[in-house]
Amino acid sequence: MGEINLAGHSPATIKQILTASGGQCRCCHTEVNVRPGGASDHRVHTVSEDDLRAGRDVPALICAACATAMAEGGFTSVVDFVFSTRPACPVCSAHRASQIGYGLPTRDSFVNMPPWQHSGGCCVGPEQWRCRGCGHER
Repeated sequence: MGEINLAGHSPATIKQILTASGGQCRCCHTEVNVRPGGASDHRVHTVSEDDLRAGRDVPALICAACATAMAEGGFTSVVDFVFSTRPACPVCSAHRASQIGYGLPTRDSFVNMPPWQHSGGCCVGPEQWRCRGCGHER
């Protein structure tokens, strides 16, 4: 199976983002109605190839509540919005905390892991967060 390119702003890209989302908001993981003719309680966030490749942003299905919070906070990047909801690092004060997930990730989950998640490997540790700014774990 070939890789799906989720960058761009075309109707085909939007359809691929909706399909890849599994009907879940990328920010808060709530279920979103994406069926044709269903309530429009979501937004599809598209990104450029450059932003996706550089890790500045990710394509996403976003629920109405997260879309509102993102707009009210002045965020144009899903990555920046999600990181803003995370705790600040006690060492460098950056809002770049990635939640550490333990266990052996599959190739697919590792490749598609958003920047606000971090693979801690198969040996479970007490740390729950890793700062993407300075690397501090807590």
